[in-house]
Amino acid sequence: MHLAADPVLRGDPDQHRGVDAHRRRLHLAAVPHGGAAARHARRLGGTHAQLRLLLELLPVRPGARQRPDAAADGHRLQLHRPGIERLRRSDGRQHAHLSAGPTADDLRAAVAGAWNHRRCRQVTTTSVRARFLGDGRIDFERATLGPVANGQVRVRVDVCALCGSDKRLLRSGSPVVPGHEIAGTVVDVGADVTVPVGTRGIVYIPVFCGTCRRCAAGRTNQCLHLRELIGWQRDGGFAEHVDVPARCLLPVPDDVPLDTAVLGLDTVGTAAHALRLWQRTQPDGVDRALVIGAGPLGLGVVAVAGAFGVGEVDAFDPHEGRLATAVELGARAAGDLAAENQYDLVVEVSGAAAARETAQRVVAPGGAVIALGESDEPYTMPATPRWRRTDCYTVRSFYFPTSEVEANWDLLRGHGAALRDRLTVPVTLAELPDAFARFVAGDYFKPCIVSEDAS
Repeated sequence: MHLAADPVLRGDPDQHRGVDAHRRRLHLAAVPHGGAAARHARRLGGTHAQLRLLLELLPVRPGARQRPDAAADGHRLQLHRPGIERLRRSDGRQHAHLSAGPTADDLRAAVAGAWNHRRCRQVTTTSVRARFLGDGRIDFERATLGPVANGQVRVRVDVCALCGSDKRLLRSGSPVVPGHEIAGTVVDVGADVTVPVGTRGIVYIPVFCGTCRRCAAGRTNQCLHLRELIGWQRDGGFAEHVDVPARCLLPVPDDVPLDTAVLGLDTVGTAAHALRLWQRTQPDGVDRALVIGAGPLGLGVVAVAGAFGVGEVDAFDPHEGRLATAVELGARAAGDLAAENQYDLVVEVSGAAAARETAQRVVAPGGAVIALGESDEPYTMPATPRWRRTDCYTVRSFYFPTSEVEANWDLLRGHGAALRDRLTVPVTLAELPDAFARFVAGDYFKPCIVSEDAS
């Protein structure tokens, strides 16, 4: 009997009720053994598999012994009383005398695998989630949560931050639940999962395979089999719960609060990865850099640039409040950007065509432009003699690999609190439409949906 295939462990509510009824009617001392066991199971409307599961769930009286069933691939245990013939996996007619062994509690504690008795008592629940209908409309629905699939974990969404890229889904609508900057707590797991219930984590957006040569080398952001991004092609975090592959759950250290940890995704994770890529072009660092666009990602660059060999950071943003925040985080307000060849490093974060043109104009020969800003418009370069003679690098960055996570926690320990206090605004899931409207209007830096159940 494979646990994942059994309807009880798949969460079938009818099967749950059957188990409860059988447990009330059946006691270990009254269960016949050998061929009589099968007849007893048939009278109860059950099967060998269900009977064995019942035996595992029933309390073991003092003196009972428990031993692994070698034919069950090490995943199940058979319960016995000393001196009673062994109920075999096949037909129960062949027996072997039981010798003294570890107690039932000893072996139950040593069972490998993530399934346990709690899974058999799982109660189907519901979860509220947001739907983006297009044209700025957001609706809510209460959906039924079934059993967690193999290899997946169910995460209670404690924090989900809004991202500027979500504005596209707000306009166009989305067939899945948006929200891709997620921090939360594991509340249930599927089969073949070793992540403990109660684990705090952030959700890694790319659903990487974990087996291709790039994943094996730690470059999960470049997975050869990448087909889905959480919050884009599969349900994301604008909901009370979200199911994600266990490998996409990145545990959060105990000393990092979840409302800070969520900034380790786009705000710091993406910014730090871009700077790590740039370091390959200028490993000795630079004295001065320019950041164009002081939104959350640009402010993440401002906050951590010094850790990557950048001296002074100038910032430019037409929004006075954003520019002032960049200054609070250690940047200087950029002066006149009309002159050419001013900066050895330019980080363009807005995605606006004018900002891209400015970056290409002010970068110095031998310097680098990091293109972080996203836009639906093509990225173009000027076909001018001056640009051809600039002889510079253009660095395009997508997202960080999981191999950088530990280093990013250190960055958050140093800069996370300052970013959190200046950027995030906690709101409830029910307040998402209003928060998004204020986000689009520029009133909020980074609204964060915060669960009322979060500790």
